Amino acid sequence: MTRRSEKSNHTPTISDVAKLANVSIVSASRVINNSPSVRESTRKAVRSAMLELGYSPNAAAQMLRTRRSNIMGCVVPDLSNHSTATVVHAAEKELNQGGLLLVTASCDMDSQREAQLIQSLCQRGVDGLLIQPSDETSTLLHDAISKATVPVVLLDRDVEVAS
Repeated sequence: MTRRSEKSNHTPTISDVAKLANVSIVSASRVINNSPSVRESTRKAVRSAMLELGYSPNAAAQMLRTRRSNIMGCVVPDLSNHSTATVVHAAEKELNQGGLLLVTASCDMDSQREAQLIQSLCQRGVDGLLIQPSDETSTLLHDAISKATVPVVLLDRDVEVAS
């Protein structure tokens, strides 16, 4: 049975985990971040405490600390297209093996929406973008890609953009 904490609405913290595992916060942090310099007994105690408390690390806090979201954005013209869906599925599977999450959006063949999605995903802190352009001649697309603040990989198209 999982217990949240003494307070029913209290989200468990790393301090709670460390206290229950009878280790320091630094040791608990090392376990959570998969540091190799942790004794196996400590690792087991911390993982057991995490499970018992229902603790999971705060992704937003980790993103602030590491400056990485471990999220890749993907913009495609039409997810209902079988070949597009197959490529996105393969990318998702590969990225997942590397511990990354793929967030996919369809622009429905609309260049303006495509540019907005690229900008929005960048603003939300993705680490990179996979884009299958709906219209590789679109100036909106070219502008959005050139303004992207993350690496961009184009799928199945060649696009010349100014750097």
